Amino acid sequence: MKFKLLKEKRNDLFNRNEIKVEINSRETPKTPEVEKWVIESMKVGEDRIKVKGIHGKFGSPIFEASVNIYDSFSDKDRIETKTKKQRENERKEREAKIKADAEMRKTKNSAEEKIAGGNE
Repeated sequence: MKFKLLKEKRNDLFNRNEIKVEINSRETPKTPEVEKWVIESMKVGEDRIKVKGIHGKFGSPIFEASVNIYDSFSDKDRIETKTKKQRENERKEREAKIKADAEMRKTKNSAEEKIAGGNE
């Protein structure tokens, strides 16, 4: 699999670089393979990359990938839409954190009650 950077454009409105990559491969490249190449060649963290699409023409071993490289994770998180699965995972994480905080408060209150009861 051979990669070649075709085009790089800065988009200041969204705080990102938009790149086009040409990939010469016998089979359709997978998103993680493209991400790995971008991480290694552009020296960026994987949390700042979004592969928008990988396109090819029927019968041709040449594919083109569109990739956005954000300045920070917060920029990416603010701009990119999340899949239903990602939203569901975030909801579960929030609920687990709320539950853990409630348990911690409950144990803290019971410990304080035991201390207050022993002082009387």
